[in-house]
Amino acid sequence: MTRVFSLVTRILPAAALLLVFAASSPAQSSRITQADVQKLQDSVYLAERDISNLRSRDSARASSLQTELDDLSDEVIYLRVKLRKERTLAQSEYNDVQTRIENVRSRARANGSLSSAPAPRVPDPPVPVA
Repeated sequence: MTRVFSLVTRILPAAALLLVFAASSPAQSSRITQADVQKLQDSVYLAERDISNLRSRDSARASSLQTELDDLSDEVIYLRVKLRKERTLAQSEYNDVQTRIENVRSRARANGSLSSAPAPRVPDPPVPVA
């Protein structure tokens, strides 16, 4: 009985510590902030500029891309509100919108000179502090 009690008193704290770290890691590693959503908004502005440059070369394609970008701009606003209200946003939601904005930018720049501004990068997830 004493051996069992001794074993439990050694294992239980270690197991509890492991559970705490396991539960906190996923939430911390993919936390999206308002600054990240602002980067999406900045990407929308850059895409608008790219579409504006495209308009002189191919107005039909520019109009199509502008319609797509307008929808993406609405999605960025939705993500901003969702983050403010729910205080959380899935990394996959952020990545999806970011990828689609970059896709619009790429298509807007495909037939002409590349934009002088670099594409914004997807933020690295924060590293949990032990």
